[in-house]
Amino acid sequence: MFRLSNIIMALVVGGFLVLALGSIEAGSSLSYTCIMALVVGGFLVLALGSIEAGSSLSYTCVMALVVGGFLVLALGSIEAGSSLSYTCVLCRLGRVDTTLFGFKRSTYHENECSRWYPQNVEPSHTHIWERGTCRTLLNALAQPMGVGCQPGRYPILLLSPSTQMNVYQHIKDRQKAKELFGNLTDAKTHDDRLDEHDESKGHLIVRSIKEWEAAGFPGTWDDWWDRW
Repeated sequence: MFRLSNIIMALVVGGFLVLALGSIEAGSSLSYTCIMALVVGGFLVLALGSIEAGSSLSYTCVMALVVGGFLVLALGSIEAGSSLSYTCVLCRLGRVDTTLFGFKRSTYHENECSRWYPQNVEPSHTHIWERGTCRTLLNALAQPMGVGCQPGRYPILLLSPSTQMNVYQHIKDRQKAKELFGNLTDAKTHDDRLDEHDESKGHLIVRSIKEWEAAGFPGTWDDWWDRW
């Protein structure tokens, strides 16, 4: 049974935990490391108060908890991998590639456009992946510890999946709409501009699509685009 002093000490540690949660940005590697350190500290307090002082068991438990605390701090400060997001320019399915200690895994994230696409455009297709412009650095606990970004932003990333779905719905020839988005990759549009200071064709298309949607999709896409 734990003594009253043990419970009080556990509550004190819990108080510091609440303060840490409230004062450190959620999701940061620092907040995760502090929380883990405080949890380990709480167990250390309980272990010190509940096991007979001077016994070999108490010494072993205390040392294990101390080592565990340092291990958490060390793992939280070591860069061990990264994650990078992608989107399919056709259906807008999201993909995140995470690499940790040299091992890579991919997770997929659906949205309203990616769910609508196979039922209304084509049941299956080869994804055309466009990568994001920012890579998240991960520590050994798979928590974010930094972000590295390259200048600019790819055109398709400026277009929300819901807007893309609306465009599909307002272009009668769905295959023509598919071709429009299939050509909206940075590789195909980046160098297509009047001069180096102008927007790329991809960015102009995305801006025109947004204006077409804001206007309520009047006429056809071809007529709207010809205004440029």
